[in-house]
Amino acid sequence: MQVKLEVLPKEERSDSATACWLCGRSFVVGTVACWAYGDDLDLGPVCPKCLEEGSDRVAERLAKQAHWSRCVAEQARQIAEEGISEMPTLEELRAMQANASR
Repeated sequence: MQVKLEVLPKEERSDSATACWLCGRSFVVGTVACWAYGDDLDLGPVCPKCLEEGSDRVAERLAKQAHWSRCVAEQARQIAEEGISEMPTLEELRAMQANASR
């Protein structure tokens, strides 16, 4: 993966917040963007906090995130195979909420 600085063309600039591709923090990109690329893929914007943390810290965080993502994916696979044996309906939820608020 590479992270590069780019001056954004005026038509691509925005004052709206976006999520950092590396950490998910919300930030406004601004005139100069820091962008992540991997294997000819445009991954997304990178926030100033990730730049401040540096590549080693960001790589460490991504490794932890990848580990937990694999764990969550394995749990989801197991649940999908086993099925869900019990689950209330939306109507049951609403009825219980109505009764609880009385």
